[in-house]
Amino acid sequence: MQEENKQAIEQQTQEPLIAVGENGAERPEEEYPAVGESGASEPAEAPQDKQEKKPEPGGRRDILHLVCGGYLLYLAYKLLTGFLKDYPQSGWTTNLVVCIVGTIVFAIVGVVLLAGCIKRFLQRMKDSNEH
Repeated sequence: MQEENKQAIEQQTQEPLIAVGENGAERPEEEYPAVGESGASEPAEAPQDKQEKKPEPGGRRDILHLVCGGYLLYLAYKLLTGFLKDYPQSGWTTNLVVCIVGTIVFAIVGVVLLAGCIKRFLQRMKDSNEH
């Protein structure tokens, strides 16, 4: 049985492979599109005339980060002042703990967003001075 399987496999490997299209008709292998790792068809050669789009300096991302970072710092400030106002009257409550955690999270994320925005701005200033 194993000998027969070996012989059948050897015969199959010696026969030329035939490409068959969707309708069952034979097609030359060159007509099939190249398929990438994701399974999507890709062109065989990338066109040379297309250039990669580079993000524009000072784009929407920086504006969004600036606005969001500022708003998160504002929210952290409002939560902190609410905590300081309520703590002497009511002591440690669940609401105050949530305010503290929210203040810390909002402050950290706001500072990170603003710091990244300022860093990119300074980098662009440095690059423009070099050119």
